[in-house]
Amino acid sequence: MFVTVNRDSDIGEHGVRGSFLSDIKQLNIALNNLRDSCSGLAVDDEIMSQVSNLENNASGFKDTIFAKYNQGDAWSQNYLSGKSAIEHETHRGRGSIAKAIERGKLLQKYEGLNQALSDNLITSDHLDLMVKTNQEKYSQLFDRDIDIITSAAITLNITHFKNLLSHFKSKADDELDINSDVELFEERHLEISQLYDGNWYLNAILDNTTGMHVNKILNEGADYLWRNDSDEARKNTTRSQYRADFLSNVFKN
Repeated sequence: MFVTVNRDSDIGEHGVRGSFLSDIKQLNIALNNLRDSCSGLAVDDEIMSQVSNLENNASGFKDTIFAKYNQGDAWSQNYLSGKSAIEHETHRGRGSIAKAIERGKLLQKYEGLNQALSDNLITSDHLDLMVKTNQEKYSQLFDRDIDIITSAAITLNITHFKNLLSHFKSKADDELDINSDVELFEERHLEISQLYDGNWYLNAILDNTTGMHVNKILNEGADYLWRNDSDEARKNTTRSQYRADFLSNVFKN
């Protein structure tokens, strides 16, 4: 089990620490009771929302505690590092622990981010993306733009937020005069998913060379379809629809 060394400074905080531990134990008891009571319960939207909020608060609380423990020295007599102590005592994987600690650091540093998580406006998925973005070379610009980034996390879905952070890094590289060709290439992806109405949604980021080629081919294909279409059809078909039609023809043929 975790071992906390007794210090003179602990005495004055003993009442606070004892109350803190008591509250945590009561929360665990309450959560166990909730879990037992939901076995025969019909789950609706409101319950899902409240449970999601609970998970966000618990996750943020855990991440903050892990970060504070790792930054302290309570582990020093029995372990080589705070991460090793957490791994041994919680049986979590090293990768999971490292992510939790980094998320906790963000929550400690940025109160607005912590509040957004508490209010169920963002999730740990948003925090994970921010951790990847908040590299040392970007730290000053990240500090400068944290309010904008937090607002974007609140308003955008996770895919669009990831794209925004990619653009943030690109703009930051321009400001810092960093050659980011390799990093930008690593951001490439293409996702496709079926919507509820049966249509399919495509979302992609392509490297500069590939993007130029794809754009050129789609534009040429759209132009070809437009030239060979009737006047009436041209009036009722947008250019983006012609691009989609050409892409469809490519794969069909």
